[in-house]
Amino acid sequence: MMRVLLVLFVALSLGLVIYGPPYAPKELASATDSAVDAGTTCERECLIGFADQYLNALVKHDPRSLPLAASYKFTENGQQIKLGEGLWYGAGDILYRQYIADPSREAVVVYSALHENDLPALLLLRLKVANKRISEIETVVVGFDDGFDARVAALNSTKTLVDSILPEAERSSRAKLESVATMYFDAMQTHPPSGPPVPFSSDCDRTEDGIHVTNSQGTSNDRPVGCAAEFASQFLYPFTTVRNRRFFVTDPERGQVFAIVMLDCAAKLTSIEYNGKTVELSPTMRRPRTVIVPVLFKIISGQIREIQGFPLHGAFCNLPYKSSSGWQ
Repeated sequence: MMRVLLVLFVALSLGLVIYGPPYAPKELASATDSAVDAGTTCERECLIGFADQYLNALVKHDPRSLPLAASYKFTENGQQIKLGEGLWYGAGDILYRQYIADPSREAVVVYSALHENDLPALLLLRLKVANKRISEIETVVVGFDDGFDARVAALNSTKTLVDSILPEAERSSRAKLESVATMYFDAMQTHPPSGPPVPFSSDCDRTEDGIHVTNSQGTSNDRPVGCAAEFASQFLYPFTTVRNRRFFVTDPERGQVFAIVMLDCAAKLTSIEYNGKTVELSPTMRRPRTVIVPVLFKIISGQIREIQGFPLHGAFCNLPYKSSSGWQ
């Protein structure tokens, strides 16, 4: 009897190693079996290498080569699905990549633009690496019909600034960087914003999906001049709660803070005062909903210089109210 129990225990143990948790597809088992350098930290270039490996596998529609942890988690737009489904079916050429990484957390994030079944799409990819294996994969995907070239051009136009290494005198501590981002999120919840003023630089700019939403006078997307003016307007009034705030990259050398938050709209308003006019909110804006918002801050000398919200547009803006990110 003892021998039978021992054999059964070994078999069950091997089964757990091979098959992983319920969300680990069996056909990926071979990617989790090779030896790794346990306890070795993955530095910035190492993390970027993992991100490239993922994207290269994505466009080949084949995740079997990925070095996955025995227990990993994968979500697309807040839903836990089988790795190899969703965007994996139709992903095509990747035309833009922007990396941010935090070796202390072994986290890497990629903003990218690609084709999905010959239509434009934006992808936010977040990976967590542990012992040289991928343990967390979070993706946010938005598809759209046009404006692809303009989005990629706008992303490229701010990339040099956002990715630049700051002089020592312009850097802030990790704690300071995250406190500034937290002030921004806190202020978004109060109308008008209360508490300490958010430290925006005079030339602060904000983009959504690569499109400028501040400093865009004279266009059909007419917005206030800068970030402080946008906060002083009622543009953000429809959004009521910024919850499930998760920080993944804090880089003092580059002045970068990246977080993913859940932004709730309770749909209590029918109009807002904007640019000196009363603006009636569209039916979509009057529908209770939640948006997953990945956001990157560039902070120079303690002030927010650039904000990248990505991706935000498309049907994905209309998740059910109080939806989960899948990572609570």
